[in-house]
Amino acid sequence: MGTLQDELISNLLFINKGIPGELTRNLLGRIYVDMVQYKPKPDYSIIIGGTNDLGWGLSIQKIFLNIKELHSISRKNEILSIGSTIPPIRAESSSIAYNKKKLQLNKMLIDYFSENQIPYADLYRGMLDEQGNLHKSYAYADGLHFSEEGYQRMGTVLFEDAVKPLIRRHYDEFEIF
Repeated sequence: MGTLQDELISNLLFINKGIPGELTRNLLGRIYVDMVQYKPKPDYSIIIGGTNDLGWGLSIQKIFLNIKELHSISRKNEILSIGSTIPPIRAESSSIAYNKKKLQLNKMLIDYFSENQIPYADLYRGMLDEQGNLHKSYAYADGLHFSEEGYQRMGTVLFEDAVKPLIRRHYDEFEIF
């Protein structure tokens, strides 16, 4: 017989609307159809974006504003948003300028999430290897796109950092975690 924790987890339904290669502006263009107008209306949205924006050289200010707007739209429509830092790539430590921008943007995101009480997962920290890159087993040969193990790790970090605390907040009295 399973525990209450197992039962709660097994009843979670995740619908992935991510499209590889998109920029945060693309997410803004689809958020109403993919989330706000989606039936049944979701209770939560997990917003992850920015890697491609950084790769195409968009300013961190523009990326940050787009991510903030995604959270704002979600919350204005009574969907609790969950944020994340931008995960690492395998060449993180060899691209100093790219990494510096990502670290600045991730700091801005963490400050924003904290100031606005938005639960978030630190995918950057949670997916790094000892050399400061995306762990080799988490990506395909290109070093950018997640392998199955990478998506499993991303899910674990999201669950531990953001989803589990939300569940805990609602079920504290059951002492399931």
